[in-house]
Amino acid sequence: MEPTKNPGYKRVPANSSPGESPSGNPACIPLTGSNSDKAARLYREVFLADEPTTHTRSPDPERFLHYAKLYTRFLAGKNLSFMARDERAQTLAGFIFCVDMKESLESAGEWTTLIVEDFREAMTMINELENRYINLADISPGSVLHIFQVGLGRKYRGHGIAQLLIHRALANAQENGFRKAFADCTNPASRRSFERCGFHEVGFSSYEEFSLDGDRYFSECEGGIWLMARDI
Repeated sequence: MEPTKNPGYKRVPANSSPGESPSGNPACIPLTGSNSDKAARLYREVFLADEPTTHTRSPDPERFLHYAKLYTRFLAGKNLSFMARDERAQTLAGFIFCVDMKESLESAGEWTTLIVEDFREAMTMINELENRYINLADISPGSVLHIFQVGLGRKYRGHGIAQLLIHRALANAQENGFRKAFADCTNPASRRSFERCGFHEVGFSSYEEFSLDGDRYFSECEGGIWLMARDI
C-alpha cells in the first residue's frame, strides 16, 4: 500500500483533554512504578474482555494479572507509555503501552517467555505480520516506536481518549529522538483511532487465514490484525 502523506500531529500537553467524558475530563499521565499495578488491572479488564484472540484461550484472570503487573512495571521503566486518568473520579480511564521497536520483549526476563508461550498463537501472528513489512536490521535503537497496546475502560470509549493517548505518546517519542512509529491493531475500532492520528495501513493478516502447525486457531474470529505506521 502506498504510504499516505504525513499530516503531522498536534502536541498534547500532559493535562489536556479531548472533551467531556462520562466522569469528567481525563488527564494524560506517564506510566510509572506508582501506578503500574493499577494499569495492570485495567489492562486485564480490557484485554480479557475485548481482545479477539483471548476468546480462543480463556486465560485464567489471576494468572494473567500476575504477568500483567510484571509487564506494566517493565514498561514503566522505559518512559514511553501513558495512562489516561479520570480526574473527577480519580480512576484510570485508559492506557497506551509502547516500547522501542528494537527492544525484544522476550529479553526482559523469564516471565516474558511464559507470557509469550501462553499467547503463542497471537504472538506468532503479530511477529509474522511485522517481519513481512519491517526489517529490524535497518532500525537503530531509539528511532522507531512500537505501540503495542491501547485500551480504554468501557464507559470512556467514544470520547477521543484513545487519540489523546496516541498523540501524547508520539509527542514524547519525538522529544526522545524517535522518528517513526508502528502499531498493531487487532480490531477495526483501534485501526480507526490510529488513522485519525495520521497512521496508514502497511499490512494486514486475517484471523481466518492464519494457521500455526496446521491449526487455524482464530478461524471463528472476524477481521484480523492491521500493521499501521507513520512518521513522527
